[in-house]
Order: sequence, then structure tokens, then C-alpha cells
Amino acid sequence: ILICCVFFLGGLMAGCSPKMRYELYRAEDPELNIALEYPAGWLVQEHKDEKAGYTNVLFIDNDTTKKFRPMIVVMVKKISSLKDPSMTPRAFGGAIVRTRMKMAPAKILEERKTTIAGIPAVQTAVTYQAMERLHAAGNQAILAKETMAVFKKDDVFYVLRFDAGLKDHALYEKAFRHAVRTLRFLH
Repeated sequence: ILICCVFFLGGLMAGCSPKMRYELYRAEDPELNIALEYPAGWLVQEHKDEKAGYTNVLFIDNDTTKKFRPMIVVMVKKISSLKDPSMTPRAFGGAIVRTRMKMAPAKILEERKTTIAGIPAVQTAVTYQAMERLHAAGNQAILAKETMAVFKKDDVFYVLRFDAGLKDHALYEKAFRHAVRTLRFLH
């Protein structure tokens, strides 16, 4: 199973402060198999795509006026369903980074080892050009920064990604670290 947490954080959250409030999420779909804390007030939606072979949960900032709306996505996919099931976490993360490098201008800022839920992980930070709103007329490009951590547990890849507009990334980095720190497996 591959789990991918995507953190899109683009504008300021209403009431965003050093004492940000969080809510606990516990997966309803057993394939997700996680619990974590996410910023309070965000919408939560679980989704399954049998054809594409993944299950995900989206945490979306409720403020629809924001251009690059904050969003956390946790996607789950079995490693055995990948074209190369022998892929390492670093290789899988590298494949994601290569897709970001196509969004010029793009730059790899950092790659380092870390741990998540006691499991060794590889963390990468990149900047790339993204669209400020998905599927919107008059869409403009915005420079984004993404921090991504990848690790493997049993037959599962976990990819935690946090995206924000470059100027807002530091404002939400604490929320990303909190979500990562509180990530737990349900069984």
C-alpha cells in the first residue's frame, strides 16, 4: 500500500497563530489505516479509485477565497500494485520529485534522512511552478515549495507531502510537522 499525504497550504488560515488548533482524524476506510491531527475547521473527504488503485483522504481549508487553498491529501496504494514493487522509498520519492522538476522553474533544495512514527524516512524539499487555482479561468502561475517524506512499512509506502506558495510555506510548516508528529497506525 502506498500512502501519500499531500499538504497544500497557500494562504493564511483564518485565526492562524502560534497556537493553531487541531482536530483528530481517524480513517474510516481500513486501507488508509491512519490517525493524525490536522488544522481545525478543514473539510475532510475520503475517496477510493479502484481503476487507479488508490484510496485517499483530503483535508481542505474551508476558505474558498484563497487562491492556493491549503489541502492535505493522504493516498494509499499497495506496493505490489506498482510497476516496480522492488522500488525503495528513496526511488519512489525520486519519481515524485522528477514530476515536480518538469514544472519549471524547479529546484531541489534538500534531501535528508529523518524518522516518522519511528520508521526511517527520506525527506526532500523542492520548489516548482504551480497554478494558483485548479481548473479556474484566468489561472496564474505561483512558485510553490513542497516538503515530502517517504517511508515503507510492511507492504506499504507512505509519502507525506506538504505544499504551499513559496511565501507562505514557512507559515504552515508547523502544521505539517504537527501532522507528521501525530501520525499513528490504527492496526
